[in-house]
Amino acid sequence: MCVKKDLEGDIKADGFNIDYADWYGIGNKYGYTVEWLGRADINGESDGLRKIYNYLKAGYPVCVWINSTTSGTHWVTVYRYSGDGVNFKASDFDCIDPARCWYDPERPLETTRDRKLNDALNYAGVYNTVVFK
Repeated sequence: MCVKKDLEGDIKADGFNIDYADWYGIGNKYGYTVEWLGRADINGESDGLRKIYNYLKAGYPVCVWINSTTSGTHWVTVYRYSGDGVNFKASDFDCIDPARCWYDPERPLETTRDRKLNDALNYAGVYNTVVFK
């Protein structure tokens, strides 16, 4: 999502295991520099969200690891912020959640891939972040 490539088409066709987030390999393959922002606060309510905000403000979407290791690794792409720029809450960030990439018109709020960060699948906080430059 952050490298403007299709997961099933481009990335899988280029030999990447789409069940594993090979951020350096994907970034290098498509000409990006990969920057790890580092671990954020577990509750996702302070410095980690501020880092995400600053990159969004600079025009970069951010890959965000949003759950604990006990429930598996789950990443989403944060692409928009709609808060006040002072008090950062996960509900102020919009993301694309690849675990919900289908759309069912009978259940649009449950099945759209676009959602608030705190509503992403298994959201528990911001654990790590990656930016492609």
